[in-house]
Amino acid sequence: MRSYLRCGRHIAFRNSAVPVAVDYDPTAGQNPPYGASINYYLKSVPSGDVKIRIEDAQGQIVRTLTGTKTVGINRVNWDLRGEQTKEVRLRTSPAYAPEVRNGNEGWRLAPDGARLSLLMPPGTYTVKLSRRRHAIHSAISSKKGSELGRH
Repeated sequence: MRSYLRCGRHIAFRNSAVPVAVDYDPTAGQNPPYGASINYYLKSVPSGDVKIRIEDAQGQIVRTLTGTKTVGINRVNWDLRGEQTKEVRLRTSPAYAPEVRNGNEGWRLAPDGARLSLLMPPGTYTVKLSRRRHAIHSAISSKKGSELGRH
């Protein structure tokens, strides 16, 4: 492939290589994370933690997230799930693998992280952001089959 570069009255030819194939697709995008994006702005770095509380329509706490403390615009993602359960501790060996034994404590952790959290039903939720003594709140609503919870 040749390209032309004109400099005053003279024309120069410059050889250029054809682009080489890459091992990734440069036109492919990335889907946003599953759930609700919560954006907030901090004018200055807070002295304490930034806590984001999500409450249901009755005012019960569904989930508490820890936010970032960067000056400017911050984003936290809520995966539309409630708080995680306590660790699931299994006291028996699986029926298909009797060689799997419990530890000295008499239990073993369940596979897949040993914690569960339930997907919250569609409804209206309140997001409360607090840092030190200041708090603000806003509403989020999710509907069955809405875009909020889809990939």
